[in-house]
Amino acid sequence: AKVTALAKRIAELEAAPIKSVEALIDAIGTVTLDSKSAIDEARKAYDKLTAAQQARVSNYAALTAAETTYAKLVQDKADQDAADAVIAKIDAIGTVTLKSKKAIDAARKAYDKLTAAQQARVSNYAALTAAETTYAKLVQDKADQDAADAAIAKINAIGIVSRAAKRRIDAARKAYDGLTDAQKALVPASVVKTLTDAETAYSNLPPRHSSDDTADSTKPA
Repeated sequence: AKVTALAKRIAELEAAPIKSVEALIDAIGTVTLDSKSAIDEARKAYDKLTAAQQARVSNYAALTAAETTYAKLVQDKADQDAADAVIAKIDAIGTVTLKSKKAIDAARKAYDKLTAAQQARVSNYAALTAAETTYAKLVQDKADQDAADAAIAKINAIGIVSRAAKRRIDAARKAYDGLTDAQKALVPASVVKTLTDAETAYSNLPPRHSSDDTADSTKPA
């Protein structure tokens, strides 16, 4: 009887650390981002067991599952935090103007640095691409308007048509012809008429000696 009792006592002592580890694993419960200390405690206790004792831990699979779940929660949070930072940068763009380049570039750079999983969490990515499209159009529109304005200025600079106006007329024609169709559309019809009228008037000037080509026709012959 004493031998049996002793054997039972030994078995209880051997089982105690195993039961302790099983209890720690059970205590983990539903895994959340606050579960780290409970998981780490269970893992540390399990790793202190002998190989034979570890083999007897009935709920060890629950520990590894908890570790896997926790790691995923941590990664998910990191991914969402990274995505949220980019979402904020995109929201900060606001109404797109010609002054929006810095904000748009910052948002694009931040987005491109994300992993594919993080990019998938950026809920307002369409707003970024829309901002880029809008900004590109504003830049092009300004370039078109600037080109048109330069041609308009040259046409308006023709002034009184005389032999001396030839260079100004040619410069105006060259500037206008160098415009794209979109840019030409920005030149008012009245301004285009000023150019064509000047060309017609110049062609109708009475013949003069070639040496007078650059002289002002208003001066006495």
